[in-house]
Order: sequence, then C-alpha cells, then structure tokens
Amino acid sequence: MSLTITGLLFAASHIPTTFGDWVNQLGAALILSTVYYKTRRVEASILIHAFMNLFVTTIYWWIMYR
Repeated sequence: MSLTITGLLFAASHIPTTFGDWVNQLGAALILSTVYYKTRRVEASILIHAFMNLFVTTIYWWIMYR
C-alpha cells in the first residue's frame, strides 16, 4: 500500500500530462522504491534518479541538436 501511495505522489510531483507519462513515472517510482527497499539507503535512489535524468536529458539534447 505504501509503495502505491508514494508511487502516485512521485508521479504526480513530476506533473504527467498523458497516460504514458503516468506509466513512465510510476515505473520510475517502482524502480527507485525497490532500490531503496533492497539497500535501505536513500542515497542509492537519489543517485539512480540523477542518472535517469542525465540519460533523458542527453537523449533530448542529442535529438534536438544532431
């Protein structure tokens, strides 16, 4: 239950506008929550979130400026 609530809050805080955005954000929440559950270290989830953001930004820039 707590995973569902935190997942929905995580997704909502990223302001999804389409169903696909919701699915994407809920998937990220599931991954980050699982990492926290396995490691019991929020730093691991923060680091993975940062790498996910870097990956998405790099792809965006590559598409925009190639």
